[in-house]
Amino acid sequence: MTNTQKPQRGITATQFDLLVPAPAVSAALWEVRTHLRREHRHALWVNQVLQHAGKPSVPVPETTGDTLTALLHNCGFTTTLAQRGGVRVTGFTGEYAAVEGVLRSLAPHVRSRGYIEWHDATDGAVWRLVFFQGRMDVQEITAPDMSRWFSEG
Repeated sequence: MTNTQKPQRGITATQFDLLVPAPAVSAALWEVRTHLRREHRHALWVNQVLQHAGKPSVPVPETTGDTLTALLHNCGFTTTLAQRGGVRVTGFTGEYAAVEGVLRSLAPHVRSRGYIEWHDATDGAVWRLVFFQGRMDVQEITAPDMSRWFSEG
């Protein structure tokens, strides 16, 4: 599946093949919710420290949602129901940095060989987060163009 959504900070998810099969949906919901609640508590603590120092606050992750699709939607993912009750990710409009932990918590429940391909418009890098046997690994497809950093001038 291809997605051509507006880049967030230059990083866009461009291709998806990510499926949580029906038997794994309940466990995936529990894992994602647990991760988001941990992130929520951490963000609240950080915001207390920042407020005391007179600094701007950080975003607090949304932890509400009774279904896996609702939680993923709150993180910026678009999903559809797959055959037999599974959940398929079909799009993304959030910020990459905010969802890497969510995807790691989802990894044990994703069908093996699933992936999300990302493109960074600022340096041309393309990479995939590949899900295999309960893990999420990064697979570099195109290295970033570092010439602008090292050009003579």
